[in-house]
Amino acid sequence: MTLSPGQVEAVSPRIGDIHQVHNPLTDQVSISIHVYGANIGEVQRWTYVADGSTKAFVSGYSRPAASAQAVQQAPLAAAEQPPPAGPDLPRLSPRTVQQALLDHQEIALVDVREEDPFTQAHPLFAVQLSATRIELEAPWRLPRRDVTIAVYDNGEGLAEPAARRLMELGWTQVHLLEGGLSGWQRAGGELFRDVNVPSKAFGELVEHELGTPSLTAEEVKAMLDEVADVVVLDARRFDEYTTMSIPSGTSVPGAELVLRARDLAPDPATRIIVNCAGRTRSLIGTQ
Repeated sequence: MTLSPGQVEAVSPRIGDIHQVHNPLTDQVSISIHVYGANIGEVQRWTYVADGSTKAFVSGYSRPAASAQAVQQAPLAAAEQPPPAGPDLPRLSPRTVQQALLDHQEIALVDVREEDPFTQAHPLFAVQLSATRIELEAPWRLPRRDVTIAVYDNGEGLAEPAARRLMELGWTQVHLLEGGLSGWQRAGGELFRDVNVPSKAFGELVEHELGTPSLTAEEVKAMLDEVADVVVLDARRFDEYTTMSIPSGTSVPGAELVLRARDLAPDPATRIIVNCAGRTRSLIGTQ
């Protein structure tokens, strides 16, 4: 596509981030501003050659504190010179990680791929923390700097740079998962699809064991149309609620549900309907 001055276009691994940028004008200079969600001077990417082959590279762009001259000059040699390997990283075997999880030890099994490949296959208690967002998310998702961490990918070359970045940022017990995702599977580890699998499984267990009551969308709409004695409580995050919601629904995210339900439905005879985006938060909230 051709962009005019002022227009913005986004690229992402989730939507097929393979692109070439060029100036379509033959008589004018074009200036483009690129905003990255990671320190791309340390993120491995790929170039696609005309013969169909691919070549891994790290852009080499300097961090923001570097001089403009360094930012301009670094990319020239980056594609030819891979980053220094550094000392070997310690490794944890899949069986060691599996046993730690079974023993309820504190361990973080971190998948540094993007969300889409993570949702296709991952260990049950793995967390997705993409290599491109480590600096933004690791401080609050891994708050203890001495927690045992096992980092893995599925052969994309993301795990080792991500693990080294975590060490640079101050985490002291960082390991690679031996063999990555395929190593986990070879060791007998089960793989799961989707996101938030443990909590979703828990919600299904609760409904199965306790018979959590539910209504169809058609039944709920009929009650609302009849202005029945019904209160709809939306248990999602507030930003999800503002994106779209059931008419007349009230936002009560998370634990606010039990805190505010009595005020919102003071009559015990009032029917309370709990909704979320899918099922889990509705099930747990209702129960």
